[in-house]
Amino acid sequence: EAHDHTAENLLPMDGPVIVTVAAKGDLSPDQVAAFLVPAGTGVSINPGVWHFVPFPLGRRTMCAVVFA
Repeated sequence: EAHDHTAENLLPMDGPVIVTVAAKGDLSPDQVAAFLVPAGTGVSINPGVWHFVPFPLGRRTMCAVVFA
C-alpha cells in the first residue's frame, strides 16, 4: 500500500520488525528494500512510498502506527 497524503510512522514496542519499502509505481525486485527496525526505534514512511506491514522476527510484536 501507499498513502498519497499522509506519512506512516511505525514504532515496534517489544521486538524487532522488518519494514519493506519501494518507490510507488510498477514494482520489480531490484526496487524493493527491507530494513531491520529494532524495538524502541521509530521510522517514518513518507507519503507516496509503497510499504508492506511490519514483519516481526521470531514472535508476535506490538507495533504502534501513527498517521501524520
